[in-house]
Amino acid sequence: MGEKSDKKRKKSVEGEDGGREKKKRVSEGGEEKKKKKSKKSVGSGETPVKAVVDKTPSKPVDASHLSPIAVPLADVEVVSKVFELIKKAAKGKLIRRGIREVAKSIRKGQKGICVFAGDVFPVDVIAHLPLTCEEASIPYCFVPYKESLGNAALTKRPTSVLLVTEAAAKTDYADEYKSCRKSIKELQQE
Repeated sequence: MGEKSDKKRKKSVEGEDGGREKKKRVSEGGEEKKKKKSKKSVGSGETPVKAVVDKTPSKPVDASHLSPIAVPLADVEVVSKVFELIKKAAKGKLIRRGIREVAKSIRKGQKGICVFAGDVFPVDVIAHLPLTCEEASIPYCFVPYKESLGNAALTKRPTSVLLVTEAAAKTDYADEYKSCRKSIKELQQE
């Protein structure tokens, strides 16, 4: 019986609409202010893509944050070249982003360059993809941070794995694509 009366009392406090109206809070002076939900955007606190591409290679790589399978890890020059390629390919919508989408693309026979984030935990999430890339003869490399990989792909979210499709070789930045592909193949040879 006490439970029903609590619900009635709660309803009367919330109002007739069941609490759906915008909540207001009272400041120290007694004035009412509407609560605002803040949305995180690229301009508010996060660095823009160009800054990420410029700053990421100089950021020190802490080996304790990298997964044990992060081999071959791209060096500073290769990371900056790959990020510039990803940025251009993302504008042309020539990338596949995320574990499921990349695995599906590779399984269907799509070719390109695969880039993994080195700080993905648990490792089991992406552990099968390097082997899949090797079987499909797709060159791949690891970059240190998933946040910088996501920002290079022009997204606000960190990205674990990304595939730059072979269609990028037929665009105006085909030279960059071929250069990155060659650099990554050299990394795999070492």
